[in-house]
Amino acid sequence: MASASKDWRALVHAAAHDLRAPVANLQLAIHLAQKANDPEKAASYLESMVGMLDRLEGSIAGLVEVFDLQQLDSSTYENIAVPQSWQLMVSRYRKWLDSASAQITTQFEGCETIYMHPRAWEWILENLLKNALDYRRPERALEISVQVRCSAQKMVVDFMDNGQGIDLESVGKNLFKPFRRLSENSRGRGIGLYVMQQIVQAHHGDIQVKSREQEGTAIHIEFMLPTQSNP
Repeated sequence: MASASKDWRALVHAAAHDLRAPVANLQLAIHLAQKANDPEKAASYLESMVGMLDRLEGSIAGLVEVFDLQQLDSSTYENIAVPQSWQLMVSRYRKWLDSASAQITTQFEGCETIYMHPRAWEWILENLLKNALDYRRPERALEISVQVRCSAQKMVVDFMDNGQGIDLESVGKNLFKPFRRLSENSRGRGIGLYVMQQIVQAHHGDIQVKSREQEGTAIHIEFMLPTQSNP
């Protein structure tokens, strides 16, 4: 109980910090726009507000997503077709994958179906794919490799890309903290790795990240699969 309370305090503190910056910047931009005598300068301040509002909206959406994660329970578990769920996610991001000239290789072993919360599994797939897109290197085609292996009780996911990579030494313990973006230019919400870690740990598993800057990132996930109870 004490650990859960500590986690919630840390989350609320991180969310408050993430929301404070865009709100302060908006207040400043509004003030400068009101004081500006030059219409072009006033217009530039108003234009800058669009990016600030996007950042604010992303932070709020991320916070809602994290709170929704806490509501998942085994009463809504389903049998999920693994290869089909991956293809559905790829089709959802097809436009961005095509613009990145993405080449995707997949391998599924013993994973026709799994029994878990569909939104939790979707969160894992979506965050893996979004991170690869957000942190890709625009000067070269994006390459993604996905390997999923399942036994009767355990799932192993290996996801690799050839993107920007992460300076793990400088990121340190902040890698899995909520609302910590790995780049100032990131379009992400800063919760992808945090959400994946929470889901994996809830399934008594582990997530590991290996990365080299300018070479790419490899994410290794292992977790126990819930057992379907008979009605």
